[in-house]
Amino acid sequence: MKSIGRVLAGAAMVGVGCLLLLVVPMAATAQSQTTALSNFILNPDSLADNAITITSPAAGEIWRLGSTQTISWTYKGTPPGPDVKIILSSMSRPEHTTLVEKTSIGSGGKGSFTWKIPSMNVGTDYYININCGNFSYYGQTNGNFTIAMPSQKINITSPKGGELFDPGTTQTIRWTYTGDIGSEVAIRIRATRSDGLYYDKLYYGIKVMPGGNGSWNWVLPSAGQAFDATYNIIVFSTANTDIAGTSQGFRIKGPYQTFDEAATMPITLTSPKAGDTWMMGSTQTIKWTYRYDPPGPNAKIILLYNKLPVQTISPSTSMGSNKQGSYYWQVPILPEGAAYTIRIETTATDNFIGVSSSFSISKPKPTLTITSPKTGDTLKEGTTQTIQWAYSNATLASVNIAILYKGSTVAVIAKDLPATPGGNGSYNWVIPRLASPPGGDYSIQIVAYPYAGGPIESRSGIFNYAITQPKGTPPALKK
Repeated sequence: MKSIGRVLAGAAMVGVGCLLLLVVPMAATAQSQTTALSNFILNPDSLADNAITITSPAAGEIWRLGSTQTISWTYKGTPPGPDVKIILSSMSRPEHTTLVEKTSIGSGGKGSFTWKIPSMNVGTDYYININCGNFSYYGQTNGNFTIAMPSQKINITSPKGGELFDPGTTQTIRWTYTGDIGSEVAIRIRATRSDGLYYDKLYYGIKVMPGGNGSWNWVLPSAGQAFDATYNIIVFSTANTDIAGTSQGFRIKGPYQTFDEAATMPITLTSPKAGDTWMMGSTQTIKWTYRYDPPGPNAKIILLYNKLPVQTISPSTSMGSNKQGSYYWQVPILPEGAAYTIRIETTATDNFIGVSSSFSISKPKPTLTITSPKTGDTLKEGTTQTIQWAYSNATLASVNIAILYKGSTVAVIAKDLPATPGGNGSYNWVIPRLASPPGGDYSIQIVAYPYAGGPIESRSGIFNYAITQPKGTPPALKK
């Protein structure tokens, strides 16, 4: 008979038929008895030739409270009996739980047991022992597995999708949930039409009822106020908005709202205009007019892309006066694109609205400007000229500088000059005798190379180049 693990001093293992008993001396303390039992179960290292191999749960697997799981195993040889005992243990807890005292070992070398996980301590260090009553014929999971809280999910069961509801009726939104989703949920009901108008309502403070089910009654928009669009419902936890369920699409019968073209909307956006490009980081003025008095003094401004909301520019700002209004907006960092629009609606109702024409949002373009020499300057041979430049919206790696005559390169002044940070740069150039003649039509060219993107080029204004008369050269004769 093989020994198993460490056994309390004075304890003995006695084989009785198909069982292996641990005999602990009467003098042993309760703590030492527990230690002996723990070591008896937890230390099977000397039994490398396990006859039972547990295939489920696998090491690292996650089983959740309330779920039904299958413990499965294979066995080899001839088992000493027809039944096995299954024990659940944890490395961090001394107690061991018998899941089943006796269940069939199986047939054909395979067996399984179905276990519905009850409410219990969660942990990451659980393992399972299976034995036939004789600890020389046993198996243990190959590594720990986890017992965790139920996964947190919300599933909308009504509407199911595809329904066509009558306007103005009351429909019951129903859902199921698992896990702890918090004490309250919120419901968002949305519909977006092809022209960019949309219905978007939020309802908060809906209590989570026990039992894994929830419901809430929604009064649909009345006839003439419904949207000719597909609606979706989102139920989400207010404690964790990532825990959410979304319904399939459904529709509401007409008649529908009649704002089918931007020209018929009560608000007209005059800025941005169709085809405008607004740069990220710039401050732009959103402008609008309205044809008649709005139902409230304040407006909500929303940025859309491809007619879907991207962000709220302002949750509430003045509608303006004398039937016109404006709002200054610093354009944030956004994905570049040409399908942006802006929607304005009164905060009192989402029927008094306006949607702009499509415009673009782009990254600011890199700029490079030569600030010295200036147009009309005269650069003299043998003197030192400080060439200066400024740049923005780019991080430069290097610059090349050349002097041009009538647009063609005469000489390279500097090549692969390391750029300086801060948006400015300079280079002191001792002006040589050039091969080209003195006079006008000269300019400086700088080509800057950013770390990202292509090169940026700039040219100075036209300046003059003068040479110094050599010593001993007679002055020109006067006629």
